[in-house]
Amino acid sequence: MKFNLTRPFQIAQWVSYILGVGILQIVVILPLAVLLFHDFYTRLLPSDSSVWVPLDNFNSNASGLNTRFKQGIVCVSPDKQLPGLKPNGLSQPIALRCHTNYKLDMKLEFYCHSLDAIGNSKGTDLQYAVVSLSDDSNLFYRYRQPVICRNQGATNVLEGNNHAKSRMEVLRNEWLNSLSLEDIADISPQLENIEISIDLPNSNGEILLEPTSGILLRRSFEQGLRNWMLRRWRTTYIIGTAVFYISLSFIFVITCMATFLIFTKVYGKHQKQ
Repeated sequence: MKFNLTRPFQIAQWVSYILGVGILQIVVILPLAVLLFHDFYTRLLPSDSSVWVPLDNFNSNASGLNTRFKQGIVCVSPDKQLPGLKPNGLSQPIALRCHTNYKLDMKLEFYCHSLDAIGNSKGTDLQYAVVSLSDDSNLFYRYRQPVICRNQGATNVLEGNNHAKSRMEVLRNEWLNSLSLEDIADISPQLENIEISIDLPNSNGEILLEPTSGILLRRSFEQGLRNWMLRRWRTTYIIGTAVFYISLSFIFVITCMATFLIFTKVYGKHQKQ
């Protein structure tokens, strides 16, 4: 009885080829594409192109329904390394590059606690301003945002929930206000101070900020593409890595095909001899 093993061997051969190429793509080409694009991105946009400043690193002053955050700006020359902010919650000056314009983004996450004892929740206005103290306190930007405040007489949504993690999740889902704004002000190199004011003009209450609240200062480039890459860095990394991955894969395929053709041609000549 004879068995034809040609087809199983062919299938096993093709499966081994596919597995080999797949492993090579995952283990070699994909990490190489990530590393190459990361090197390209950091050369095009240095790490100090954006500076994140938590509001915890500002000098804060609460007065009635108004909370102010003030901080000075220090100019650092290009030949010196830009010092980073220590995440210790203490007041620290903001270090920026000299002769460089910046765009200001803001992210706020906060709870509003109202001293009113009527109802379960109340809508109010949040308004904040970015002000230059070194320029006669000129107002750069103002924005009014409705927020939800929790009153003293509100029903406790945490009752009956004894798990600490779940209680925090319920609190965040019910009462956390979020606000994210981009390009709200231009920060010039001559600016010496910056002030952020958060007001509740129509409410008798206070604001409790999350540690994740802060401002992002981004270098303003002449090329719009670089500004977009700095703002949408996650999307840029995904697209850039995909482009590098496709390019490396194309080079790999062309190289393999050329090597195979050359080997076949040389092997054929040896067979004829």
